[in-house]
Amino acid sequence: MIRQAELTSTAWEARPDDVAYCPFPMFHADATVFTIAPALVHGSAAALAERFSVSRFWSDIRSFGATTFDYMGATLALLFKQPPREDDRDNPARLGWGVPRPDFAPAFEERFGVTLVEGYGSTEAGIPVVQDPGESYPPGSCGRVRPEYEVRIADDEDDPVPTGAVGEILVRAHEPFLTMTEYFGMPDATARAFRNCWFHSGDLARMDAAGNLYFVGRKKDAIRRRGENISLFEIEQVVDTHPAVLESAAYGVPSALTEEDVAIAVVLRPDAALDPAELIRFCQERMARYMVPLYVTFWDFLPKTPTEKVSRVALRERHLERAVAPVTPEPS
Repeated sequence: MIRQAELTSTAWEARPDDVAYCPFPMFHADATVFTIAPALVHGSAAALAERFSVSRFWSDIRSFGATTFDYMGATLALLFKQPPREDDRDNPARLGWGVPRPDFAPAFEERFGVTLVEGYGSTEAGIPVVQDPGESYPPGSCGRVRPEYEVRIADDEDDPVPTGAVGEILVRAHEPFLTMTEYFGMPDATARAFRNCWFHSGDLARMDAAGNLYFVGRKKDAIRRRGENISLFEIEQVVDTHPAVLESAAYGVPSALTEEDVAIAVVLRPDAALDPAELIRFCQERMARYMVPLYVTFWDFLPKTPTEKVSRVALRERHLERAVAPVTPEPS
C-alpha cells in the first residue's frame, strides 16, 4: 500500500498541502490505497464522504477545501449533466483522477476549472497504467504502462494478441509486493489468477503501437450476440452521449435465437423526454448493427453497489419480470 501511494502520488504530482476527497467506501481501494495511504505518506489530508452524492459533491469539495478527487463509472456524467451554475468554477479542486475519462472531459475541465486524468488499475494489481497531468493522449486512452510494471494484452492462451486487437489485460510487477500476493484463504483462486506468472485481470483492452492502453470492458460484462462479442461498456458510452440521457447501463437478456440480446436501461435528465424508437435510431447511426440494443427500459435511478457500479443482475431480473417488448423503429 505504501509503495502504491508513492507511485500514484508521483504520477499525479501530489502536494503536501493537498486535500484528497473520496466519496467511496472504505473497503474499496480508491479510499484506502489511493486516498488514505498517500495522505499518510505525505502527511497531507484525506477527506471521506459516506457515499457519492450528486447534489452534495461540490459543496463537499468546498467545505473540505479538497484539491483532488477520484471518480468512477458514471459519476462525472452525473455531475456534468446537472444544470450549469454561476459558481461551477468556484471550487478548490485542481485534479480529478479515475476511470473512465469521458469524451466530454475537455468541457468538464473548462466548466469546473479542474484537470481530469485517467489510469487503469485494480485492488489486486495497483495502478500499472497512468496518464501524466499536462501530457496529451489519444482519445479513449487510459495512458501508458509505468516502468515498474509489465502489461500484456493476451488471448485465452495467454499469448500476446496483435497490436490494436482486443484481449485480456495481464499484469506483473518488476518490484516485489507491488501487486497482491494471494486471495486470502483461496489457494485455487490465487493459482488461477496468477497462472503462467501473470496476474489475470479479467478486463479487456487493446494497445496501440505507441503503448497507449484502451480499456474495453470486463470480460464478464461482455456478451455474445449473433456470433459477435459485444462490450456493454462501449454501448453505454454511445447512449450516454444522447442529450436526454443522464446515465445508462447495458445488459444481456436471453435471446430466442440462442446467445443473448442487448438491452439498455436509461435514466433521463430532469424534465427530458425520449421515445425508445428515437434512442434506437440514435444508436443505429453511431454503432455497429450487431451492437444496437433491442430493448429499452426507463428507470428513475439505476440499482447500484456501494461503489457506484451498476448491478446488471438486478437489471436483468427486473427486465425478465416485466416481460419487456422489443423496440422496432420505423426507418427514418
